[in-house]
Amino acid sequence: MFWKLIPLLPIATFSSSAIGVANGDFDAAGFPDSVLPLHIWVNAFEAAGWALVLVLSFTGRSAHASKIAVFLAGMWCWDMITTMNLSMPVPPLQIVWGPISVVVMLLLAYQLRLEGQKIVKVL
Repeated sequence: MFWKLIPLLPIATFSSSAIGVANGDFDAAGFPDSVLPLHIWVNAFEAAGWALVLVLSFTGRSAHASKIAVFLAGMWCWDMITTMNLSMPVPPLQIVWGPISVVVMLLLAYQLRLEGQKIVKVL
């Protein structure tokens, strides 16, 4: 059951990132001004998406939650790949924990899928 709370981590992370970008944390990254609002919206979308995964997992719609989780894990993976070489204020060792977080997200999606099929295993 504890694994259903895993979405709280990306909710906090992406919410914090959206707020950070809005507060100017990425101003020195050299992005064009037009990119920053998009970065805020994408991170807010990720946070809202993981909140939806959390709600769906507790309301008996785990199969739907799993599909959304795979999509969101893909968004995060794409975000990491496309920004890896940019000068940005990212947390230390993101190159290590970032891919690990994608794997955890995909394991959560797998677990939700199993629950959606009424075959429950614990991570």
